[in-house]
Amino acid sequence: MHPNRREPEPVGAILPSLLKDLAASGGGATLRSVQEAWSEVVGGEAGKRSRPASLKGGILVVETDSSALKHHLSTFRGGEILGALRLRFPGVAFRAIRFR
Repeated sequence: MHPNRREPEPVGAILPSLLKDLAASGGGATLRSVQEAWSEVVGGEAGKRSRPASLKGGILVVETDSSALKHHLSTFRGGEILGALRLRFPGVAFRAIRFR
């Protein structure tokens, strides 16, 4: 065998690690599916005036159309929105939301 090659590993040996990495990176929910559900999760005017921009490593970055809305969402609704997203997408390891 070539010195830089390793023996193949059984799927069962590497699957737990792969699943953990997948969950940490956003799991089965793509950014697109979060964007599609955003207005329903957040509701009202805030849902229309903000949108998820990225999802990486469990951190959802949300763009808002004003600093006042950014402040309102991060100060008063961040925990509520995070909880709603966790319920809606149970396979995703949402760690935090960052509003900008």
